[in-house]
Amino acid sequence: LDPGMSLADTAAQHGVMGKSAFKLHEAVLWNKYRLRPIKAKNEIHPVGIGGASTVLARCAVPVGIGQVNGLVMFTVLDDDNVPALTPISTLKVMGAIIDLPGQVMHFANCGGATTEIKEIETGHQQHSLLEFPEKGWVAPSDFAQHPFQVKQGEKFVSLLDKTKHMSASYFTAGSFVITSAGGSAV
Repeated sequence: LDPGMSLADTAAQHGVMGKSAFKLHEAVLWNKYRLRPIKAKNEIHPVGIGGASTVLARCAVPVGIGQVNGLVMFTVLDDDNVPALTPISTLKVMGAIIDLPGQVMHFANCGGATTEIKEIETGHQQHSLLEFPEKGWVAPSDFAQHPFQVKQGEKFVSLLDKTKHMSASYFTAGSFVITSAGGSAV
Protein backbone atom coordinates (compact mmCIF):
# COMPACT_ATOMS: atom_id res chain seq x y z
CA LEU A 1 0.00 0.00 0.00
CA ASP A 2 1.05 3.58 -0.52
CA PRO A 3 2.02 5.60 2.60
CA GLY A 4 -1.09 6.93 4.32
CA MET A 5 -3.32 4.12 3.07
CA SER A 6 -4.90 1.44 5.25
CA LEU A 7 -7.01 -1.65 4.78
CA ALA A 8 -10.53 -1.51 6.23
CA ASP A 9 -10.23 -4.74 8.21
CA THR A 10 -13.47 -5.86 9.85
CA ALA A 11 -11.60 -8.86 11.31
CA ALA A 12 -8.87 -6.79 13.02
CA GLN A 13 -9.61 -6.23 16.70
CA HIS A 14 -6.77 -3.72 17.00
CA GLY A 15 -5.13 -1.23 14.67
CA VAL A 16 -1.91 -2.76 13.39
CA MET A 17 0.98 -1.59 11.18
CA GLY A 18 4.20 -3.31 10.25
CA LYS A 19 7.46 -1.47 10.86
CA SER A 20 7.96 -0.39 7.21
CA ALA A 21 4.37 0.83 6.81
CA PHE A 22 4.62 2.74 10.09
CA LYS A 23 7.89 4.46 9.19
CA LEU A 24 6.53 5.55 5.78
CA HIS A 25 3.28 6.82 7.33
CA GLU A 26 5.18 8.58 10.11
CA ALA A 27 7.43 10.35 7.58
CA VAL A 28 4.44 11.58 5.51
CA LEU A 29 2.66 12.83 8.67
CA TRP A 30 5.81 14.70 9.71
CA ASN A 31 6.87 16.15 6.34
CA LYS A 32 3.50 17.01 4.81
CA TYR A 33 1.22 17.69 7.80
CA ARG A 34 3.70 18.55 10.61
CA LEU A 35 2.11 15.87 12.80
CA ARG A 36 3.53 12.89 14.62
CA PRO A 37 2.31 9.77 16.37
CA ILE A 38 2.95 9.44 20.09
CA LYS A 39 4.10 6.23 21.75
CA ALA A 40 1.71 4.99 24.45
CA LYS A 41 2.63 3.15 27.62
CA ASN A 42 0.10 0.36 27.31
CA GLU A 43 0.95 -2.53 25.02
CA ILE A 44 -0.88 -5.55 23.72
CA HIS A 45 0.43 -8.75 22.26
CA PRO A 46 -1.41 -9.36 18.99
CA VAL A 47 -2.03 -12.81 17.59
CA GLY A 48 -3.75 -13.87 14.41
CA ILE A 49 -1.34 -12.61 11.74
CA GLY A 50 0.42 -15.95 11.38
CA GLY A 51 0.57 -16.39 15.17
CA ALA A 52 2.14 -14.24 17.85
CA SER A 53 3.97 -11.11 16.66
CA THR A 54 6.78 -9.02 18.12
CA VAL A 55 5.45 -5.62 19.24
CA LEU A 56 7.75 -2.63 18.72
CA ALA A 57 5.38 0.06 20.02
CA ARG A 58 1.76 1.01 20.67
CA CYS A 59 1.05 4.46 19.23
CA ALA A 60 -1.70 7.07 19.10
CA VAL A 61 -1.65 8.16 15.44
CA PRO A 62 -3.39 11.31 14.11
CA VAL A 63 -5.63 10.36 11.18
CA GLY A 64 -8.11 11.93 8.80
CA ILE A 65 -10.68 9.44 7.50
CA GLY A 66 -13.34 10.95 5.25
CA GLN A 67 -12.34 14.40 6.56
CA VAL A 68 -13.05 13.25 10.11
CA ASN A 69 -10.11 13.95 12.40
CA GLY A 70 -9.25 11.32 14.95
CA LEU A 71 -6.64 9.30 16.74
CA VAL A 72 -6.24 5.59 16.08
CA MET A 73 -4.27 3.42 18.46
CA PHE A 74 -1.96 1.31 16.29
CA THR A 75 0.28 -1.51 17.42
CA VAL A 76 3.52 -1.45 15.41
CA LEU A 77 4.86 -4.91 14.65
CA ASP A 78 8.40 -5.99 13.81
CA ASP A 79 7.16 -7.26 10.45
CA ASP A 80 7.78 -5.45 7.17
CA ASN A 81 4.95 -7.28 5.38
CA VAL A 82 2.02 -6.00 7.48
CA PRO A 83 0.20 -2.97 6.01
CA ALA A 84 -1.83 -0.54 8.11
CA LEU A 85 -5.06 -2.22 9.22
CA THR A 86 -7.98 -0.03 10.34
CA PRO A 87 -9.66 -2.05 13.11
CA ILE A 88 -13.32 -2.91 13.49
CA SER A 89 -13.52 -0.72 16.63
CA THR A 90 -12.70 2.38 14.55
CA LEU A 91 -15.16 1.39 11.84
CA LYS A 92 -17.90 0.84 14.46
CA VAL A 93 -17.32 4.17 16.24
CA MET A 94 -17.55 5.97 12.91
CA GLY A 95 -20.63 3.96 11.86
CA ALA A 96 -18.92 2.69 8.71
CA ILE A 97 -21.12 1.39 5.91
CA ILE A 98 -18.96 -0.15 3.21
CA ASP A 99 -20.48 0.18 -0.28
CA LEU A 100 -18.40 -2.21 -2.41
CA PRO A 101 -20.17 -1.60 -5.76
CA GLY A 102 -19.96 2.18 -5.24
CA GLN A 103 -16.35 1.97 -3.93
CA VAL A 104 -17.16 4.30 -1.03
CA MET A 105 -17.35 4.04 2.75
CA HIS A 106 -20.08 6.09 4.45
CA PHE A 107 -19.82 7.10 8.13
CA ALA A 108 -23.29 7.26 9.70
CA ASN A 109 -21.94 8.55 13.04
CA CYS A 110 -19.89 11.36 11.49
CA GLY A 111 -22.38 13.71 9.88
CA GLY A 112 -22.58 11.83 6.59
CA ALA A 113 -18.84 11.85 5.90
CA THR A 114 -17.61 9.51 3.16
CA THR A 115 -14.30 8.30 1.80
CA GLU A 116 -13.32 6.53 -1.38
CA ILE A 117 -12.25 2.90 -1.11
CA LYS A 118 -10.29 0.98 -3.69
CA GLU A 119 -9.98 -2.75 -4.08
CA ILE A 120 -6.39 -3.96 -4.27
CA GLU A 121 -5.11 -7.16 -5.93
CA THR A 122 -5.81 -9.27 -2.84
CA GLY A 123 -9.47 -8.18 -2.76
CA HIS A 124 -8.95 -6.06 0.37
CA GLN A 125 -10.40 -2.54 0.47
CA GLN A 126 -7.96 0.33 1.06
CA HIS A 127 -8.75 3.87 2.20
CA SER A 128 -6.80 6.96 3.18
CA LEU A 129 -5.73 7.81 6.72
CA LEU A 130 -4.60 11.27 5.51
CA GLU A 131 -7.89 12.77 4.33
CA PHE A 132 -7.98 15.77 6.68
CA PRO A 133 -10.54 18.60 6.61
CA GLU A 134 -9.48 21.90 5.00
CA LYS A 135 -8.62 23.35 8.42
CA GLY A 136 -6.25 20.45 9.09
CA TRP A 137 -6.05 18.03 11.98
CA VAL A 138 -7.47 19.11 15.36
CA ALA A 139 -6.29 17.63 18.67
CA PRO A 140 -8.69 16.12 21.21
CA SER A 141 -10.27 18.84 23.34
CA ASP A 142 -8.63 17.55 26.54
CA PHE A 143 -5.13 18.43 25.23
CA ALA A 144 -4.32 22.05 26.09
CA GLN A 145 -1.05 21.83 24.17
CA HIS A 146 -1.13 18.63 22.17
CA PRO A 147 2.03 16.60 21.63
CA PHE A 148 1.07 15.59 18.07
CA GLN A 149 2.07 18.90 16.43
CA VAL A 150 5.67 19.19 15.20
CA LYS A 151 7.40 22.33 16.47
CA GLN A 152 9.17 24.75 14.12
CA GLY A 153 12.76 23.63 13.47
CA GLU A 154 12.28 20.26 15.17
CA LYS A 155 14.29 17.48 13.50
CA PHE A 156 12.63 14.23 12.47
CA VAL A 157 13.40 11.21 14.64
CA SER A 158 11.35 8.06 14.19
CA LEU A 159 9.09 7.31 17.11
CA LEU A 160 10.50 3.79 17.06
CA ASP A 161 13.85 5.31 18.05
CA LYS A 162 12.46 7.25 21.03
CA THR A 163 11.65 6.19 24.57
CA LYS A 164 9.27 9.02 25.53
CA HIS A 165 5.69 7.86 26.18
CA MET A 166 2.30 9.45 26.80
CA SER A 167 -0.68 8.25 28.75
CA ALA A 168 -3.27 6.58 26.56
CA SER A 169 -5.99 6.64 29.22
CA TYR A 170 -8.42 8.47 26.92
CA PHE A 171 -8.58 5.30 24.78
CA THR A 172 -10.47 3.31 27.42
CA ALA A 173 -13.60 3.07 25.24
CA GLY A 174 -11.73 1.53 22.32
CA SER A 175 -9.00 2.20 19.84
CA PHE A 176 -10.40 5.30 18.14
CA VAL A 177 -11.22 8.80 19.32
CA ILE A 178 -12.99 11.25 17.00
CA THR A 179 -11.45 14.66 17.54
CA SER A 180 -13.51 16.59 14.98
CA ALA A 181 -15.56 16.13 11.84
CA GLY A 182 -15.43 18.65 9.04
CA GLY A 183 -13.42 20.97 11.27
CA SER A 184 -15.92 21.16 14.14
CA ALA A 185 -15.99 19.17 17.36
CA VAL A 186 -18.05 16.00 17.54
